[in-house]
Amino acid sequence: MQHFLQRTPWQVEQFRARRLELSKQLVGERCIILCIDETGDKKAEKTTYSVAK
Repeated sequence: MQHFLQRTPWQVEQFRARRLELSKQLVGERCIILCIDETGDKKAEKTTYSVAK
């Protein structure tokens, strides 16, 4: 996956614009809450250190 992403012919700005466009289409006019987890902790298990429900 890393090699695929590193050697991709896509332009970053075009990719970001397309991702934003698709996100807007999906969400439409609905209100949403976006949660970003930058900790890197795996969330597959039932309990994760420093994470509460």
